[in-house]
Amino acid sequence: MEKHEPTETNSPFHSRAVYVQIAIVVLGFSLLVFLSALFIGRIVNKHMHNSIEAAFKDTEINITADLKELETLLAYISETVRLMILEERNFEAVANYLTNMTGHIMNSDERLKAYATGIYGVFDIFGNRFHDGTGWQPPESFMPHERPWHKAAVLADGKVGVTEPYTSIAWGSYTLTFSRRIFDHDGTPLGIVCLDVLLDRVRDYAVNTSFTQGGYGLLLNREIEVLAHPDQAVWGMALRDIDSGYGTLADDLEQGMPVIERRMYNYKKEPCVVSFRQFDNGWHIGMVIHEKTYFKEMKKMRLTLVIIGTALAVLFITIILRLSQARKELQYIHGEQNLTDREREIFTLLLKGVSPKEIASTLNVTYNTVIFHQKNLYRKLGIQSIHELFARYSSVPNG
Repeated sequence: MEKHEPTETNSPFHSRAVYVQIAIVVLGFSLLVFLSALFIGRIVNKHMHNSIEAAFKDTEINITADLKELETLLAYISETVRLMILEERNFEAVANYLTNMTGHIMNSDERLKAYATGIYGVFDIFGNRFHDGTGWQPPESFMPHERPWHKAAVLADGKVGVTEPYTSIAWGSYTLTFSRRIFDHDGTPLGIVCLDVLLDRVRDYAVNTSFTQGGYGLLLNREIEVLAHPDQAVWGMALRDIDSGYGTLADDLEQGMPVIERRMYNYKKEPCVVSFRQFDNGWHIGMVIHEKTYFKEMKKMRLTLVIIGTALAVLFITIILRLSQARKELQYIHGEQNLTDREREIFTLLLKGVSPKEIASTLNVTYNTVIFHQKNLYRKLGIQSIHELFARYSSVPNG
């Protein structure tokens, strides 16, 4: 005789509604995790932006403050030289003053000594004679009017001018110069007084622009040439000449386009995130952060949300399954109380997979009698088919 056996007699079956509820829970928590990760990501990203801006601002303040102090010092010294000349002091007196002030910078003020080299000048009033307070003597080919500091002073027209960084003949290193052209009361040029600034201190500020381990800063001038970088070999090079991948970055900086969170490779060929900010003087300060470090906090927060969301989803699904199981048992108990003895016998045999014909033979009744009792117990249990019987009662005790 043919038997109707359930596909998994030892596994709990639940109604379609239960699986719909589980699907809704999974979908709901997935959506919740996604939206939460998106929201948290924006918060973390904003925090990173604020940290970058704070690091940029600190560096700008330090560099600007130091340069401003030197600019003020040069303005004071040049004005003193102007007054000495107007008082008809000779070249030797002016030269001695420049030498003494250089000695003060190099021997008396350790802080100024860290980034200022000395005072020098060239004087129209004394037949274009040149004097350097450090004692350096220019070569015969030296042409003051062709030097960057001379051009910057002429362009500033009485104010303190500042050059772009250039290679100093005296020091053989990259130098920034403050220079001022001084005039008499009638506007006749008397000379130009200069103060050289070594970029080491500025470079330290720039390269140390970072707030994460392994990150570093770099400084570019108006021409997008490297002033400061951890790799000294690239100092003075155009950014686009360092690596072919930097061409687009250099183009954007030249055009004044914002560079924020741009993914690229650093000079060690490591994936990183780069951001730049332009100073008021036209220089660009950049910050390079390892990609793993930059997104570490964001990934950690998102992983935490996924773990919490998954745990809560599993908890809710477990509760739904247990409630469904309890409901099945309650339905079984309620339905069994209304069954007659014969209906209970047939119910038990049906759950064991015995066919109606076999039940008729076992109970020594007609097939139609079995079908009659089967329809009655279906009605009392609130089910429609043998498959629903298996789904609802196969995992509960069947007496």
